[in-house]
Amino acid sequence: MRVLLILALALVVILLLAGRRRRAERWEPEEEVSLPVADAGQEPAPEPPQEPEPAPAAELPIPGAYRKRWLFSYREKDAYWAIREFCDRYGLFLMAKVRLLDLLEPVKGDPRYRSYFWKVQAKHVDFVLCDRKLVARLVVEVDDASHDQEDRQERDRFVDAVLESVGYSVLHLRSLEMQPLEERIRAVFRLEETERNA
Repeated sequence: MRVLLILALALVVILLLAGRRRRAERWEPEEEVSLPVADAGQEPAPEPPQEPEPAPAAELPIPGAYRKRWLFSYREKDAYWAIREFCDRYGLFLMAKVRLLDLLEPVKGDPRYRSYFWKVQAKHVDFVLCDRKLVARLVVEVDDASHDQEDRQERDRFVDAVLESVGYSVLHLRSLEMQPLEERIRAVFRLEETERNA
């Protein structure tokens, strides 16, 4: 009988402790709110509106949230076909809308790696010409009026410097005159007139 009484008492103690533990896990202390102190004679400043918490990715409805974009502007399409003609003529390969991180990367181990990474991670170039072994050699940017803005010129100088620092040649096309492009392609790839369609 004593053994049963001791077991029952132990069971009651265990159940009480388990219940207390569950209540402690559910209890969340209220956030401490600090109110702005108003100077004498002034009304307190209104609180800024609270932004709603972003919904977890699983709860975001996808239908209707995005819209399709054109891959190329009309000018870029014209440039693509003109450049592609030269590439076909010389047996080269043309890539479009290439990320800088596909062409280069910051040096691993550099203490400023993350800074260098973030400066290039969201940037791309219009076209990249590759040799017959699919090695990228020439970057072509099609410049329009937006490249006249100071911030865009600063971006172009930065991107050009980064690309040239690792050995790429960069060509900016303001007009779609193909003679400068053909001359640059032939110089970069060291092509002779006899190598056409070789």
